Amino acid sequence: MDRAAIASSERSLQVLTIEASKRKGPMRRMQQQQQMQQRSLPKVPAAEDDNPRFVIFIRSKNVPLWYPLNIVSGGNAAKFMVGVTKNEWGKKIYGNSLTNNIGAAVYKDEEKIIASVVKTYPTLKTAKEFQFGYKLVDEEKANEALRPVDVTLIPPKEELKPITEKVTDFVGKGMDNLKSSLGL
Repeated sequence: MDRAAIASSERSLQVLTIEASKRKGPMRRMQQQQQMQQRSLPKVPAAEDDNPRFVIFIRSKNVPLWYPLNIVSGGNAAKFMVGVTKNEWGKKIYGNSLTNNIGAAVYKDEEKIIASVVKTYPTLKTAKEFQFGYKLVDEEKANEALRPVDVTLIPPKEELKPITEKVTDFVGKGMDNLKSSLGL
């Protein structure tokens, strides 16, 4: 290549870079927020015992950007479930139990959590619906746990009901429908 061609290609690259950096819109803002959030993540404190720890996350249902809320320590049941789900057999049997148990704890204090979140993360003040997630803290890479990557989504609280409660709701609704159709 001659010098003119090289200089021309360098100018093209510069133009492309300038155009890309001037791009605006919701995706660009979301990327900037994520970068700021990752730069300002605190250090994860050392574990006090050998029980598993989880980082709880929250996000607006409309914007897929996770914000770390808190680090919680699981007890013996969580330790058992984490250990068992390391193999395929355990995943099939206990796969959703850990998520359901963490979800139940989160939804128990949902109103307090959301009130606190909108103070901590002003960008979430306008959100109408929230989603929660969690991530297991790998003690060898504890500070990586706060990064909003590979977060397990916690299903909505309606989906976390125990099977007995779901059956009761189903039968109750069926009976109500039957009564209304018979005019009772």
